[in-house]
Amino acid sequence: MAAAEISVKKPKIDVSAQGIAEAYAKALLEATEAAGKSEAVLAELDSWIDDVLEKQPKLDRLFASPVVDAEEKFALIDRALKKAEPLFVNFMKVLAQHERLEIIRTIRTKAHHFLDKLRGRTEASVVSAAPLDPKQSAAIKARLQATYGGEVVLLETVDPSLIGGVIVRVGDRVVDGSLANSLARLIEQLINRSVHEIQRRRDSFSSPTGN
Repeated sequence: MAAAEISVKKPKIDVSAQGIAEAYAKALLEATEAAGKSEAVLAELDSWIDDVLEKQPKLDRLFASPVVDAEEKFALIDRALKKAEPLFVNFMKVLAQHERLEIIRTIRTKAHHFLDKLRGRTEASVVSAAPLDPKQSAAIKARLQATYGGEVVLLETVDPSLIGGVIVRVGDRVVDGSLANSLARLIEQLINRSVHEIQRRRDSFSSPTGN
């Protein structure tokens, strides 16, 4: 399969990395959906990033480097992906040819997002102070599925600044259950209570019947 078989329409307006990644992700899904291999190819993309690039930083930098020409990267891709799905190998060569391998992680995120939309799955972003254990993830997922119906895909990230709890975002809706947010609300309530108490005492002192 020749590299030219996956064509990418360059974005006319958004030329940012996000916009470019979106164009490549759409092109990938168009090709894989036509072949009925979207899930298989995205699984190989996930494995390439998580099991290869993340564990071999030097290889990651080599593929992202503009100093290494496309032909050298083609040879490396052929050696590393001998048993991979041809569509995935082809896509990797397209990225190498256009010097876009450095945004492969963003492309991965966009591709999963588009596939979830195609399959009618709801994406939920879950930010927690520490990694969730499987029971916590399952409980959050079950609650969201009961609320929104259908399958829910959790996109989990960790933010220690939350102190505790989680923040869940579904589309434009945010459900903030973080301890930091709870503490902020508590502090605000205490301040308001103190202000009201000071005002009440001030009023009682200024009233003739307050003495």
